[in-house]
Amino acid sequence: MRLNVFKLFGVTVFILVISFFFELFLSNSAFTFQKELLFIFNLILYLSIIWISSTHFNVSLKLYKNVKLFYVLASISIGLSLVAISTIIFIPIIGVEKFIFASKELPVLDFLFFGSILLIPVIEELFYRKVCCEVLLLKQSIITTVIISATLFTFAHILSTSANPTTIFIGGIVLGIVYCKTRNVLFAIITHVTVNLFAYPLTFYLGNLLENNPNGFGLVSYICSLLFSILSIFFAIRFLAKQA
Repeated sequence: MRLNVFKLFGVTVFILVISFFFELFLSNSAFTFQKELLFIFNLILYLSIIWISSTHFNVSLKLYKNVKLFYVLASISIGLSLVAISTIIFIPIIGVEKFIFASKELPVLDFLFFGSILLIPVIEELFYRKVCCEVLLLKQSIITTVIISATLFTFAHILSTSANPTTIFIGGIVLGIVYCKTRNVLFAIITHVTVNLFAYPLTFYLGNLLENNPNGFGLVSYICSLLFSILSIFFAIRFLAKQA
């Protein structure tokens, strides 16, 4: 099943423009308009770069439809483990109190929220994993390819979001390994969607847990959780690699 970039480009722009004008009549917030415009601009920019670079470097933008359920579940498990690792690392960086405060911030359930869960992962994985990794693998090793693609991925997020660069880089590394080991961008997309979908629920849950029991997560709990998540990702990637 080939992904027609022109159709994806047109449909995405149409949906975003309709969404923008819809929110224009329902909201009086200038900040919302700025975020909408930035979101539209970023997606158009990504889609344009994907189209130009895939054409120039002859990279086939193809998604595989005949994928067994077990491989989808393995991709989801990688995403869940990645969320756990990011959260475990993020808590000591900002501190328990700030983490609890951040977990109370409810997301706005608008088009930007759902777009960041469904649209952004597809576009980013097509660019950073499918296009970037394929081009880099022509002359670079897998390790170098994964590091460079993760660095570009992190740098882009630093410029456009307030996300922690450490956790973003770790995510980029894992997603890069998933793609390079399978050469199937669909697995990376499923993993990315899972991360974006479950990041807030896990943060909210752990925030409540730490608020009720600040000492509930000791050093041993952190280490065990981290090791379990890393091992889950390792074995899930090995399982996916057999399908490639």
